Amino acid sequence: MTLINTVRLVGWAKTPSSSGNVNVSIDGVLLGKAAYPLPRQDVPNSGFIFEFDSLAFANGLRTVTVTSFDAQGEKIASASKKLNIANTPTKGSIESPMHRDPASGEIGVTGWALGKGGFKKLEVLINGRYAADASYGIPRSDVQAIFPEYNIANSGFRAVVNLDTLGLARGYHRITLVGLDVDDTRSQIAESEFFYTKGHIGRNYLDLPMISGIATGVEKLRVAGWTEGVVPASRVDVYIDDRYVGGSDRIDIARPDVPPVFPGVTNLAAFDFYVPSTQLVSGKHRIVAVVTDVHGQRANVDVFTGPISFSIDKTEKLFGVHLRPTNNYGSAISDYINDINIAPKIVMYFQPWRTANGSCSTFNEYPYLPRNVADTGAIPMITWEPHQDGLGLGNATEFSYARILSGAHDECINQTAMEVRTFGSPVMIRFAHEMNGQSNTWTGIINGNNPAGYVQVFRKIVDMFKAAGATNARFLWSPDHASPPEVAAPSNEIRNYYPGDGYVDLIGVSGYNWGKDPLRGGGWVSGEQIFQNFIQTMVRTYPGKAIMVTEIGSVPSYGVNSRSQWYTDTIRYLYNRPEVKGLVWFNDFAFAQTNEADFRFSNTAGFPGVDTAEKSVMKLLIDEYQGTKN
Repeated sequence: MTLINTVRLVGWAKTPSSSGNVNVSIDGVLLGKAAYPLPRQDVPNSGFIFEFDSLAFANGLRTVTVTSFDAQGEKIASASKKLNIANTPTKGSIESPMHRDPASGEIGVTGWALGKGGFKKLEVLINGRYAADASYGIPRSDVQAIFPEYNIANSGFRAVVNLDTLGLARGYHRITLVGLDVDDTRSQIAESEFFYTKGHIGRNYLDLPMISGIATGVEKLRVAGWTEGVVPASRVDVYIDDRYVGGSDRIDIARPDVPPVFPGVTNLAAFDFYVPSTQLVSGKHRIVAVVTDVHGQRANVDVFTGPISFSIDKTEKLFGVHLRPTNNYGSAISDYINDINIAPKIVMYFQPWRTANGSCSTFNEYPYLPRNVADTGAIPMITWEPHQDGLGLGNATEFSYARILSGAHDECINQTAMEVRTFGSPVMIRFAHEMNGQSNTWTGIINGNNPAGYVQVFRKIVDMFKAAGATNARFLWSPDHASPPEVAAPSNEIRNYYPGDGYVDLIGVSGYNWGKDPLRGGGWVSGEQIFQNFIQTMVRTYPGKAIMVTEIGSVPSYGVNSRSQWYTDTIRYLYNRPEVKGLVWFNDFAFAQTNEADFRFSNTAGFPGVDTAEKSVMKLLIDEYQGTKN
């Protein structure tokens, strides 16, 4: 069997009373535990499913082994199969501009690219943001001679980019080539840097975070340095991993140590401030500080060194909730805090683009009330759904990607962007979540939609918020943890929906233990089994991006399965994943319907109370997760 991209292993294993577990290994290396036991008609309650990313392995024949164990950990049996991993790696080079060459105005971006069958589309991204399409198919016999296995004679590309229209600061910038191959698989092909020559002239230095240094940003990260030039500076803004994180117009700190080392400095301006660590996780990051002078000219503070890499050894963890919708969301938040005695760091709710009468939903009015969320010290997370309230699938065509891109809903997008800007406090925007599924009206498989269209729509939304000045918006790109088997390629490959580093602040993900739910259940599965492949794949593909579990929950205990133990195992697993910034518990009945699964761990007015023992377990776990327990 030949495998590419994300692979789903399906099989069965008999254990006593189906109470054991199944491990999966490739070439003797343990990958993890499969979801087990799952329902099967032919081998009752003995099925397993395991997903892994084949791109993590070299091409060729691999031995996949599944091993069953009983509840005491004793080995029962093993089964192996030879699988041929046959991903076609992309190769390429950006030859012009040459690495760190000076550039400005209109430039040609040229080079070559190889992939499966060539490319349907090539994009040039600068600092993770779309800049231009490249034409593909220029003869490159030299490349063909070096890589004959691709059988591509015309691998050359060229794009024309006007750098002066991109709002760049003077200094080094990252340039990336991204392609869609003949199977519509999206992947990064090549990366380089160039030096943009226009902007503020002067000397600059970033003291903190230090180059290749280690910083601790539990709740905030310290940024300090200085700038000078003929024209006085007025502001400094900070970008980490291509996304804005904060800034300051206070650059009047005394720095008597600078003139003796750098004689002739003029209009010396020093800064020392903190940016929130809301979207930062432990690990390596790129930071760019940008100074703006009083004439509006800009320059990277690291103008001579290029983007600085540093590491974070510890950041805060965020625990949030989605609460049952009411006409006064403020009272729902208050009830939750009174019941749990811990304020949430995030409160998530769902908001359609249009109300039932067709008008644009208003951001800060009933029943949503993000101001009530912010007043408790939490961040509102708006799961912002492109549809009209109450119409369901009946309005899917009106909100197709093509309609959104045509401008049919620009009024609502602009209105919300302006309202978010006026709101002022941080807001997380979780746009068109679970796009890799099939249950929502905005997924990538209906109404002519596809992953490439989703990428364009996501970029359009972020660009419109940026144009409106809504710098307090943080955007989550939020797939389901795995695409359903019914979703065909290329719409089933999560990475095909990724808009680019310059558009994504946090990576979100949904995942539930549906247990034996008659419609959605596949058996009792742990949080690790649900999320492990997604997390590992995201870390490899988009290093540095924080992951937020934006929907999570479990059905109540049944049989030998304990929800209290599920809470404990899952939250501790997510705590020990440094890439996971936080999680948002779906603290309600599924789909807000009382005849659906009850995911609550705190009480809801007017409904039966939750299990007090489970609530006590969760309170302790939340304390541990947020670091408030000694």
